[in-house]
Amino acid sequence: MALCSLSVHLYDGARRPLSAPGDRLITIRNGRTKTLRSGFFSGSIVRFSALPFDDGPDNHFQIIVSAKDHQQAGAFRRVAAGGSHDVHLMLVPKRPTVEFDHPTLSRLQAADPVLAAKLQADKLPQAYEQLLARESGLPLLCLCNGIEALRSLQSELETDLLQHIQQIELTPRPAGTAARRGIYRDRFFARVTPALRQTLTSQSAQSLLQPVTFDRDDNLKEIRYHEANVELTFHEENILEVDLDYYRDLGAHFFLEVIPNKLGSALGRSDAATDPRTAYALRWMAYRNASRNRDHFAPPVALGRG
Repeated sequence: MALCSLSVHLYDGARRPLSAPGDRLITIRNGRTKTLRSGFFSGSIVRFSALPFDDGPDNHFQIIVSAKDHQQAGAFRRVAAGGSHDVHLMLVPKRPTVEFDHPTLSRLQAADPVLAAKLQADKLPQAYEQLLARESGLPLLCLCNGIEALRSLQSELETDLLQHIQQIELTPRPAGTAARRGIYRDRFFARVTPALRQTLTSQSAQSLLQPVTFDRDDNLKEIRYHEANVELTFHEENILEVDLDYYRDLGAHFFLEVIPNKLGSALGRSDAATDPRTAYALRWMAYRNASRNRDHFAPPVALGRG
């Protein structure tokens, strides 16, 4: 039987090594759901040696971590004989608050003038503060997630995607209308150049994005990760819709995300939409565990304890 080693790296909601006191319950299972290791450990890095596996289903490990007052985190990791592997997991507080690096428009303008120049609203500084206060900052976090995901795409395409974004309205969508504008907790809309669609459907982008429907190119889904891929939908009048989905698999996305969200909305639940805090943690873990050299995901935010 082959053996390998595995190091579990734990981080907090600010992407720093986890320093919260207390032990963490770490469980490692193989592809047949057989438990290989399970126990309580301290520290931000926990190393496991001499883990047994066989080629085939057994070489896909499942790592699950639980800690007091934190949400559970987990990942799948393919292993190889004699290999030393790393898994990076973010433990988010159970009731996380969103802490922004740029809580005012002036600070955003100083730190990220490219994004700040694209925001549009009457009385823009006040509108930015209102966006920050709305739903405890979740719409602004959604914007940060989406912009950072686009920047990670452009690093692989070696093309400046943000130059094609002309305007992002901060104004929320008027009640009772289907206007495609504004920023929400699960998506945002931007006016873009016609050239952006051509760039994202080019041959060089096919390894990163694929059409959701095979015979159309107005709805594209990133395929780089198992979780938190960005989805881009082009609407009339050069409006682009940007959102991050929890799951890459279309079946999982439909049954575990779309249906619960639609059902929750029909029941009047304000929290039915995709939670950008979850999308943030999933995206960060996906990029860290994928080891893509040119990717990066570090929105100017942190998830703290509520």
